Amino acid sequence: YKIPEAQHQSVVDCPCVWLSHGHPDHIHSESLENLRNCKILVPDHFGSRVYEDLSAAGFDVTVLVSGQFLKLSDRVSICSFADFHQDAALVVKICDAVVANLNDCSPEGFYWSRQVRSLLKQGSPSFLLKKTTYRDADMTNFFDDNDVRIEPDIRHDYISMILKFWCDLLHP
Repeated sequence: YKIPEAQHQSVVDCPCVWLSHGHPDHIHSESLENLRNCKILVPDHFGSRVYEDLSAAGFDVTVLVSGQFLKLSDRVSICSFADFHQDAALVVKICDAVVANLNDCSPEGFYWSRQVRSLLKQGSPSFLLKKTTYRDADMTNFFDDNDVRIEPDIRHDYISMILKFWCDLLHP
């Protein structure tokens, strides 16, 4: 996919970038070179591998303490929440608006739901962003002994059930 030059330049010109976790669909090693002039913000994951690897590669990296806000400008502040599965969510306050990006977070690691719910209630307006799929892409490509793909058993209401779960958990 070819990224339009204006969009690419907007990313390169960002003063800081938040990286949620170390999976290759979130940290693409070749794309990192475009972020050399950005401050990289990472969650405070157990073991600090992302922080240590990026620091060793010469990037300007800051660990965001889970649950503590960092003021980026007069109008924008952010708060990262690391979870048990080495993933993270990000809450962004923009003036009176609050955006909660739950990213790839799973319910098992979401021990800070009360804090995020409270932050969403403060927003006017507030937004909840959550990546949801039927299942992980690497878990849907199974083949039998004859190399014939086995179609996954997918409930058609699965995504709506997952989104309802998150909305009920965090309803402001």
